[in-house]
Amino acid sequence: MYHHGSMPGSTSCVHPVPDTRSAVIVLQNSLATNDTADLWCQTLLEALLCTPEPNDYVAVASAYTTTDLGHMDAIKEELDPKRTQGVSARSFKAYIGRYYNAIGNFGIDIFEVGKDKKLKMRWQDLELETYALQHYYDDKFTWWMPDDEVARRGRYIMDYPAEYYVLEFSPPEREDNNDEGVQMETLKWAWDPAMPHEAEPFHRR
Repeated sequence: MYHHGSMPGSTSCVHPVPDTRSAVIVLQNSLATNDTADLWCQTLLEALLCTPEPNDYVAVASAYTTTDLGHMDAIKEELDPKRTQGVSARSFKAYIGRYYNAIGNFGIDIFEVGKDKKLKMRWQDLELETYALQHYYDDKFTWWMPDDEVARRGRYIMDYPAEYYVLEFSPPEREDNNDEGVQMETLKWAWDPAMPHEAEPFHRR
């Protein structure tokens, strides 16, 4: 039997073996560049069961790590061709505000900070979940970050497509939506890796 659990900042793996009345349990209190808890658990399970031809999990871990550490660079290479360098669609004031999902239990704040008036995003009023935004093109921004920053924050690297790191803002549907004082009405974000092309709308309040 098998259970693999993961939460932000930790992973675990449990292999009960009823026939031998034993179990292998690995708990990990951080995120590695590969699925360490799972690979260690399988390594120990094979030792417990005296597997005649055990897998080379060191090689597997190395391959995972190489792929993992190149993921954010691959995302950047995918995003960069569409990026408009040094040009913003409109004043940052148009994007500032709090946006909520349809049921109102998840809020995203968009705000300016610092002397350079850089645009940032924050989830659920959590200081740790604050990310710098960079203009992408039109009314789109990215919050891409390099591998080291992802690791420093204890975030998952793999499984997130390029769309995950893009926010798309939309103004109200009216003829004067290009006026200087217009404020964005909707923020769309493809936050679910299982549905990368289904960006969820967050409405400004």
